[in-house]
Amino acid sequence: MQNKKPFSLVSDSPQMTRRLGAAVAEALAVGDLIGLEGDLGAGKTVFTQGIAEGIGSNEPATSPSFVLIHIYTGRITLAHIDLYRLSSIQAEELGLDDYLTDAAGVVEWVERLSGLEPDLWIKFSFLSSEPERRRLEFSSLSERGETLLAAVARTVSND
Repeated sequence: MQNKKPFSLVSDSPQMTRRLGAAVAEALAVGDLIGLEGDLGAGKTVFTQGIAEGIGSNEPATSPSFVLIHIYTGRITLAHIDLYRLSSIQAEELGLDDYLTDAAGVVEWVERLSGLEPDLWIKFSFLSSEPERRRLEFSSLSERGETLLAAVARTVSND
C-alpha cells in the first residue's frame, strides 16, 4: 500500500465517524472503491452508515457479514461488502468489478481482498484510554482516492 498523501485523525464519537463517512459520500462516484481495515467494533460499519446516509439511502446500513454484500441506493448505488467470514478472496471471485461498473463500493476487512486495490484505504484502531475514540488512518491509493481524501480534509477543517 503506497500513500500519496497520508492523513490521520481521531474520531471522538460514532456521530463523528458517520459524519466523516458522509463527507466521503459527497465526492463518491461510480467505480470508486473504499477499503476499511480494523478490529471488530472499530467503526467500519459506522463509517459505512455515514456513506449510505450521505448518498441519500433510505435504508440504514447494516453489516452484511452473513450475506457478504448489501446494496444501498441513493444519488448513486453503493455496494457494501463485508469479508469478515472469509480468510481471503479474489476480487474476481466476488464479481467486484461487475458491481463497480454501476456502483461505488466499500469493503470491510479489505486486507482479505486481493486482485483489486481500493482508491482509499482507511485503517480504524481503538484508542485504549478512551473507548468512544478511534484513530482513522487514510491512505490515498489513486487520483480518485485523492478526491475522496480531500472531501474528508475539508470536513475536518470546517469543524
